Amino acid sequence: MGSINYTRWRGLAIARTTYIPSYTPSQKQLDQRASMTLIAAKWGDALSGEDRLQWERAVEDLVVMNRMGGVYRPSGYQHFMRVNLLADFFGGGVQFVPPKLPNSVYVWRFRGGPSGTVEENLVFMEKALNVPPVSDGWEIYRAGPYASGGRRPIKPEYRHLAVERVSHRYRDSDVIDTKWYWYKARWFFDVGFVGNWWEIQIQTDFP
Repeated sequence: MGSINYTRWRGLAIARTTYIPSYTPSQKQLDQRASMTLIAAKWGDALSGEDRLQWERAVEDLVVMNRMGGVYRPSGYQHFMRVNLLADFFGGGVQFVPPKLPNSVYVWRFRGGPSGTVEENLVFMEKALNVPPVSDGWEIYRAGPYASGGRRPIKPEYRHLAVERVSHRYRDSDVIDTKWYWYKARWFFDVGFVGNWWEIQIQTDFP
């Protein structure tokens, strides 16, 4: 009623003021919510019972580690959402049948440094020798600038830079001289599979 919500909790009558969000969601947040709503709807509307059973079977032996180091076994629905949200992010289509894990991507190292000719950082994801790139692309994030090299960023400090599909080399010209930056990257497949994160630190020192 008005700005007051009335409810009952453990037999008690409770009155609370209506919660009003103190922030405005960004366009990226709104897009992510729209994608989640659309993909979640397809689980119930576009998949048959046999299709959903395939997703459940696909995770029978799957164990996932969370950010705190704990492990859990996802449900078929959780696996469906994760795969398709990643596929949507990278421009792939909705996967109605659980995709098989593609061929391995052999990464030798992730490295980079300041350019010797212009004011930019060069970042490379190098493949193992004599093994052609088999992933659909790679994505890269950056944190910084920092005044010293002793500062290791936490996850919220990273900002998405790009999704590269042709070259595994990225030129970052939006940097400041004599500062420190962190970069992290991973390869991906359009069907919603991604590789582990690779991370490096770069100090800018331009001529």
